[in-house]
Amino acid sequence: MKIKLILFPIVILLTNISKGYDKPNSIAFDSKSKSYYISNNKGKTITRLDSNFNKKEIITGLTSPKDLIFSVFGPYKGLLILDSNAVKVYDADSFKLIASFDVNGAIDLEDCEIDKTKSNIFYMSDSKAHKIFKVEVGGAPFYIPTFSTLCNFRNAKALLFDSKNRLLCTSDTTNSQVYIVNTSNGYKSLLQTTTIDYINSIVEDLEGNFYATSWGDSYVYRLGKDFKNAKSLIGYSKPTGLIFNKMYDVLGIACSNCNKVEFYKLHMIYIDYADTAKCPGDSFYVNTNIMYKGIGTYNQSNSFIVELSDGNGKFTSPVKTGEIVTTSEPNSYKISLPEKFRFYGTSYKLRIKSTNPVFYSLNEIDVVIPYVPSSDFFDKDTINYCSSNTVSLGKKIISADTQLCNYKLYKNGKIIQENKTTYQYSGTGNHKFLLSAIPKTGGCIAKDSVTLIEYIKIEIPFNDTLQVCRKSDAIIGGDSIANTTITWIDKTTSQDYGKHFKFTEYWKTGNSNKIFTAKVKSTIAECTAEKDIYLFYKNIPHYSLEDTIYKVCTANSIFINPVYVDGDTQNIRFYWSPQQNLNDAYKKSTTFKFNTNKDTNFVYKLIFTDTFTQCKDSLSCKISNFEIPDKPLLKQIDNYSVRVLNFNNKYNYNFEIIKINKAAYNGNLNDTFIQISQPDSTDMIIVKVSNNMMCYNTSDTFNFKRPTEISILKKLPFSVFPNPSNNFINIKSEYFSKSKLLVKINDYTGRNILDTEFYTSRIIDISELKIGYYFLNITFENKTYNFVFIKN
Repeated sequence: MKIKLILFPIVILLTNISKGYDKPNSIAFDSKSKSYYISNNKGKTITRLDSNFNKKEIITGLTSPKDLIFSVFGPYKGLLILDSNAVKVYDADSFKLIASFDVNGAIDLEDCEIDKTKSNIFYMSDSKAHKIFKVEVGGAPFYIPTFSTLCNFRNAKALLFDSKNRLLCTSDTTNSQVYIVNTSNGYKSLLQTTTIDYINSIVEDLEGNFYATSWGDSYVYRLGKDFKNAKSLIGYSKPTGLIFNKMYDVLGIACSNCNKVEFYKLHMIYIDYADTAKCPGDSFYVNTNIMYKGIGTYNQSNSFIVELSDGNGKFTSPVKTGEIVTTSEPNSYKISLPEKFRFYGTSYKLRIKSTNPVFYSLNEIDVVIPYVPSSDFFDKDTINYCSSNTVSLGKKIISADTQLCNYKLYKNGKIIQENKTTYQYSGTGNHKFLLSAIPKTGGCIAKDSVTLIEYIKIEIPFNDTLQVCRKSDAIIGGDSIANTTITWIDKTTSQDYGKHFKFTEYWKTGNSNKIFTAKVKSTIAECTAEKDIYLFYKNIPHYSLEDTIYKVCTANSIFINPVYVDGDTQNIRFYWSPQQNLNDAYKKSTTFKFNTNKDTNFVYKLIFTDTFTQCKDSLSCKISNFEIPDKPLLKQIDNYSVRVLNFNNKYNYNFEIIKINKAAYNGNLNDTFIQISQPDSTDMIIVKVSNNMMCYNTSDTFNFKRPTEISILKKLPFSVFPNPSNNFINIKSEYFSKSKLLVKINDYTGRNILDTEFYTSRIIDISELKIGYYFLNITFENKTYNFVFIKN
């Protein structure tokens, strides 16, 4: 029997390497070189144990070396050694001394731990100085360390920065105490008082267990996650330093008085023997060597699984042959080959896997596996089928097995077929089939069975012909037949439309009448059916509108006339909805008129239906009704001016002023009045107002009246200025001294604002008036003169 041992570099299975040490104290591991480094306290040296188990003294001339660690500072990697009351830094590759730092207040530095959260900080214990020191390494380019006392700690001994990022420290006393030390302020809180005297070193494994060496009774202990339930593992004469190497699942122990370093696997299984395998379902055994036991623990959910390789010895897709759920390594495993697998080869191997934590046995062992043809022939244990269909009973037989086996198919206990690569059945009734693969020489018989249950025939209830309107949104298909799926296939193009067929999408492409095959497959039985369906489409009338949005002014009408595009125009029924504001809702073309004088939107839909095929379509449009401005009301305000009385600035009015006799006139858009420079009794004025939607209204024709009394003065007897004005207007005349002057000011509504009289020129204050148009009436010598001024 061949056994393949899986070696891990620098992993020694319970190895005692004694030569070359002189009171070994502490151990460090360099993952780059895969080497261990051991401090020799009495020998005052550092020994390297490389990956080939060769020892060499690399540093000499020390004083009293204790703990040592590897650390990286920027681009530099150094080996830090606690030597008496100093920290000595060596290059990690050449091991040449780089620097030595005396620590103020230290007597005999003991243990060292790097802060896992800040790689430039580490801590040191000194049991003789009763202190814990904190070291912070500065930045580039010099990386100068700063030493400080984190706290006073009587008999401070072993340090550990654990998986919970806590700095732990033990007391070098009987019933050693474990404290949590706050790395910011040095405050100490008691975690646990142990049953172990004079703990020298502590480490933690991946399962959360702690390991400790006792200088008191010379044992190595394993403790639980809370430092309780101490269990003695190994006896030594004054064990000192510990190291846990998670890369190899190994615990390293330095023994001072016995001058040796030993390594123990925490989890270890060594396969000692495996029986020749038997046919699937029959048990055989795998035994392990009880001398190879790990010193670690397993979690509660752990299983030990025996895995089988392929016929070439590869564990690419291992096959589980047995499993034991336990937290301790079993000595023997009862296993069996699983059914439904094909086994053929001469290089099978077994290995054992732990699931929590995950690791594999130290070795893989050869095992003899009999030839087992594939028995995974039938896809299901039960097949429902239709009596009208031919049923495939399973997968095709592996061609290699056809050369090595004889095949027999039994129906209800009787052989019905032999030595075929595929098996089918066509008939009626319920039956049980058994297929046996019998090796021609040796090996194991493989069997597989299936039961056929007759199912009712699928009936397709669709009509032979389906008629639909073009552009119809009808959907056909889906799961309309219970326990089946339906697929629609274009019989001409073979295009698969899936289980739903929407006519709108098809007819939009311009396709004509078609034949489709409805293929139906049972979801609970091996049954299929199909039927050809003739899809006949019926045409629909098609009309269009000149526009989709129309505009109309209140009281005006709009005529909408849909345009025929295609379809049967002889049998069309029309209907407008809603029926309000139109003269006939049942005519294709109709007139719309709205009497509401406000901006309103109306939406109408015209439905047109072919009365013969009942196919229909529709059009929609929106009619926007806009209000008409009020009819302008005009009034002559003096001999020269006409005013719009009902001017409304709510809208954007544009005034069109028409002078019938085309005499000259003055006026501006949006003015509320006009002035005629040469009035005549034949003058007629029309004011047209329109809004921004071009809805308009027109005033009545206004006849301009000639003044009955006109001053015969060649020029006006006074002047009014400035116009427009902001604060004051001046009234000035050379005739003021001859006669009294009466002055009135009215606003555009006719309300009197000012009523005064005077004989001399006068300045009138208008600063309090609102911005707008005002009428100024001046009476002089029984004649009245009308003016308009603008207040800015």
